[in-house]
This record gives sequence, structure tokens and C-alpha cells, in this order.
Amino acid sequence: MDTLVLDNPTLVTSFVLFLTVYLFACFVVFRNWGPKHRTEASSSFMSLAHGTPAVVMAIHALLSTQPSPSFASPNSAIHGRLHNSHGAHGLLKLLVPAEITSPCQNVWSIAGYGKSDVAAAAKLYAFLSPPFYTFYTVVRCILGPLLLFEMGLFYLRGAADGLIPGWAWISWIVIIISAILLSMLWIGNHWTNWFREKNSGVQKKLR
Repeated sequence: MDTLVLDNPTLVTSFVLFLTVYLFACFVVFRNWGPKHRTEASSSFMSLAHGTPAVVMAIHALLSTQPSPSFASPNSAIHGRLHNSHGAHGLLKLLVPAEITSPCQNVWSIAGYGKSDVAAAAKLYAFLSPPFYTFYTVVRCILGPLLLFEMGLFYLRGAADGLIPGWAWISWIVIIISAILLSMLWIGNHWTNWFREKNSGVQKKLR
């Protein structure tokens, strides 16, 4: 296993790169923050460095595929490695909604970690929350399920028979459904807290 890791230059380079980003954030960008918030904000900073390129590359891969691709289109070199030789295009269509919220979410998270110590972070957090929640809801809770429904119908009709084994697409759908449900629960809790705080603020002004 160790030899496999060391013989994979891409994996080693990625590890070193993101470790460097994390340490830079921890000891330079957020050096004046408390220990707990500094590590959490640094993780979000590292995720920001990872998630943004992932979205760009996924969109580029989708735009670079053959005309009229489907959920069972053959994988190309730009799609990367998959156990199956078909289906990467469909997975990328679901990856984009999953990752496109990442940049805004990470900036929002960083602002949230620092809001108790940094006034500017508190203002940014309050400013970003409503549009971020709305964007996240539309993408993860509306667009994502619609794409999943399209994907499920495609496979259930047998359009991928002989190209993608049943166990593969069933496992993909189960994982995606779980991720969507968790996203709905997460954003639902945040919307609830946001409205509770707004109502509390209104009641205080009326007193």
C-alpha cells in the first residue's frame, strides 16, 4: 500500500499541495484567531482551494464530451478513472450541483468561524447567509433531485443495460439520494435558525 501511494506522483503532489495550503492558512491567514476556530477556518480554506478547481474541471469535462451525451456515454480521457468504462458524464452532471456551492459555502463558513472575534467576519456572515441559503436550496434541493430523477429514469428504462452493471448505477443512486437528504436536512436547520434569529430581532425592536 505504501509503495502504491509513493508510486503515484499525482496523489503525493496533491497531498503536499493541500497540506501546504492548510498550514499557510493556519499559521499565516488565521494566525490571530483562537486555536479551535483557526483549525476549522483553515480546513474551509483548504476546501476552497480544492472545491473551486473541481467545479471548473467538471464543467470543462462536460463541455468537452461528445455531442448528445447520455448517462451511459463512454468515458473519455478527460473524465478520469472509473471502475466502469461508461457513466462518468452522468456522474459529473450530479457533481457540478454538489460542488458549485462549495466556494460560497467555504467563504460563509470561514466568516462564521470568525464572527465572534472579528467584526468584519460577522458582517460578512450576516450578509452572505440569505443569498447563500437560497442558492444552496435551489441547487442542492431542487436542481439536484431533478437531475437524479432524470438519471434514475434513464437507468430504470434499461438504457444502460450491457454498458453499466446494475450494482454500479444502483449504488450511485443510493449514495446520491443520501447526500441530497443530508443537504436538505442541513440547509433546513440553517433556514430554521435564521428565521428564529430574525423573529427574535423583530420582537426585541417591538418591545
